[in-house]
Amino acid sequence: MTSGTAARAPFLVLLDVDSTLIEDEVIELIADYAGVTAEVTEVTERAMAGELDFEESLRHRVALLEGVSAADVASVVDRVVVTEGVPELVAGVHDAGGYIAAVSGGFHEILDELGDRLGLDRWRANRFEISDGKLTGRVSGPIIGREAKRETLLEWAEELGVDPSRTVAIGD
Repeated sequence: MTSGTAARAPFLVLLDVDSTLIEDEVIELIADYAGVTAEVTEVTERAMAGELDFEESLRHRVALLEGVSAADVASVVDRVVVTEGVPELVAGVHDAGGYIAAVSGGFHEILDELGDRLGLDRWRANRFEISDGKLTGRVSGPIIGREAKRETLLEWAEELGVDPSRTVAIGD
């Protein structure tokens, strides 16, 4: 393959969301509505320090959010700050013939609107379990953690016809 051909070959840039695509930790913004921000932040810090695995910490943090309304969750997207340069990155990747996507240990309830607004090609995240318009304190479906992020990168690369060597993952 010549360098000119390589430059035209498709590529995939995959971003994490919290503290990468956006400046915020979404679960902490949602915790404001439950009055448990300090508790959620403490569990997040313990997980980042390696004291808890991601799945355990996510379940614990989501349990603290039980009773928050789906409407409050949806309103969090208006408080999210997109990381400086992300819109330009999305445009640059597309202009160069690549794909840009996001996979998150965060939540579809926020990422769906962000993905559309930013023009991402694909995205995947966890889902809150919601009953009667309120969070139940549980996650619905499989948890998107480290291994699921890796599997998502490989799955999307295959679907998009991108050689795995032409992928870039940014974030954790």
